Amino acid sequence: LRPAIRHHIGNRDDLVTASFQPLARRYDERAERELGSSPSIDDVVGYLFGLAYTSGSDVDDQAFNALLGEARRNDDLATGIRTTYAATIDTIADAVRRERPRLAPAEARALGYQVLCLGEFNVDMQRLGFAVDWSRARLGHDS
Repeated sequence: LRPAIRHHIGNRDDLVTASFQPLARRYDERAERELGSSPSIDDVVGYLFGLAYTSGSDVDDQAFNALLGEARRNDDLATGIRTTYAATIDTIADAVRRERPRLAPAEARALGYQVLCLGEFNVDMQRLGFAVDWSRARLGHDS
């Protein structure tokens, strides 16, 4: 088995890097299904802090967390993960700029980064048992 894997995939690092691609594709497909092609900022924030994002496949999430740890020593994997996150940041930045067209692209991208970081940390907080309802509040909107 080992020679066949080496022949078709390569070494351990190549196998680990290749395992990220289908996982990233599943995450991308879920986001596309939930958000569509031109989501509003409310749609994006609702997704990042909603059940569709926080309660994905436990197996996928465990695999992703293991790959994040592995990315510390595998530059190709780290590049793949950064590229995936960068696409999400761009989606958020595009949504922000549709709502605030005068905002500079660099500022929108920085805001996209910040929102994504909060969304990612929200997943960890949910796993610790914090109320799901807390993540559904929308800031900056009058009731």
